[in-house]
Amino acid sequence: MSRLPWLFVLAATLAAFAGFMVSRYVAKPAPELSSLTLYGEARALPEFTLERAAGGEFGLADLRGKLSLVFFGFTHCPDVCPTTLATMREIETRLQGDPALARLQMVFVSVDPERDSAADLQQYAAAFSPAIIALRGEDAALEPLTRSIGVVYQRRIDESGQPMVDHSVQISLIDPNGHMIGVIRPPHQGEQIAADLRRLVTQ
Repeated sequence: MSRLPWLFVLAATLAAFAGFMVSRYVAKPAPELSSLTLYGEARALPEFTLERAAGGEFGLADLRGKLSLVFFGFTHCPDVCPTTLATMREIETRLQGDPALARLQMVFVSVDPERDSAADLQQYAAAFSPAIIALRGEDAALEPLTRSIGVVYQRRIDESGQPMVDHSVQISLIDPNGHMIGVIRPPHQGEQIAADLRRLVTQ
C-alpha cells in the first residue's frame, strides 16, 4: 500500500498541532473587567465628518490608532454630562505616568449644536481637561455615528420652558481599528474604569 496517504495524515496532524501551539501564544483571553462591558463581536463604524471645536475636522480615521472613550452630551446639561466629563478627568489623573494613557483618547460630542458654538464647546470641555477632544455637528453629520454606536437623543422644552436634550448616557469604547467594542454604563467610577482601561490596553 502506498505510504502517501499516511504522509498527508502526518502533515495534517503536525499542522494542527502547530496551529494549536501558536494560538496559545497569539490568542489572549479577555481581561477581567469590572466597569467595562465588552461585546462579543466588534462593530465597524461608518465614515463620518464632525467639526472639532478647536478647529478642523474629525472623522473615522481620527478614531484609529488609539482606544477612544466617546461620550455624547451638551454644555447646558445639568447633571450627567459634567459628572461624566469629570470622570474622564479622573481617569486621566489616575493614569498619569502610566504608558496606558498614551494609548487612550477621550472624545466629547455635542448633540446640541444650535446652542453649543465651537468656542463655547471648546471652553467647556477644556475646563475638565485640555486632553478631551470636543466635537460638534448638525443632525445629518451626527447621524451616521450615533446610529452605528447606538446613541439616541431628543430635544424638548422642559417644564420651565427651557430647551433640554435627553440623550444616552453610556461611554462608548472604540478600538484602535475604529470598531466599537463595548460600553461603560453608569454609574461611572473613575478608579474602576482607569484600572479596567489599563488592563485592556496592556493585555
